[in-house]
Amino acid sequence: MGTDVSNIMIRAGRLSDIALCERLDASFTTDLVWQIALDSYGIGSEEDISLRLLTARLPRPRAITDPPIPSHLESKWDRLGLFLVAEIDKLVGFLCASIEEQYLRIEQIVVDKPFRRLGIGNSLMGATISWARENHMKAITCTISTKNYPGITFFRSQGFHICGYNEKHFTSGDIAIYMALELLDE
Repeated sequence: MGTDVSNIMIRAGRLSDIALCERLDASFTTDLVWQIALDSYGIGSEEDISLRLLTARLPRPRAITDPPIPSHLESKWDRLGLFLVAEIDKLVGFLCASIEEQYLRIEQIVVDKPFRRLGIGNSLMGATISWARENHMKAITCTISTKNYPGITFFRSQGFHICGYNEKHFTSGDIAIYMALELLDE
């Protein structure tokens, strides 16, 4: 029997929700990752550089376990601009974001593994986009590992575009992809 998501509630998170967020399963399995191909053309010091993002299939599915969920949330509580939780009779997901000037930066979005692909992530993002517009943000941004193919696919489905990368962002050595959703004045 499937989960009834018709009574999903998105609300502002409270400090007391952090302990419940820590219990959510943020792990995922993927058989695809993103790779960066950098090509140089030209002679001498005048070169053109081409950067391509390619999907690569792994030889077998790989389980990815993120660091403990919001180990940083409590210490950042006073600086969070937005903390939303999703509930269906219990807490099943959350999104937290910080504000940098007029940009809302998603720090983390998690939907508990048994509740994925039910529209909960879409509901969290819809509430986030509405909040960002109401608060006159220019864009919503996020940073995501190239290993998180499902996450990149999710953000692209929400209208985010890839706007950069950094090979030195994560201490794990993973490459970071920067994504953004520009909020146009209506």
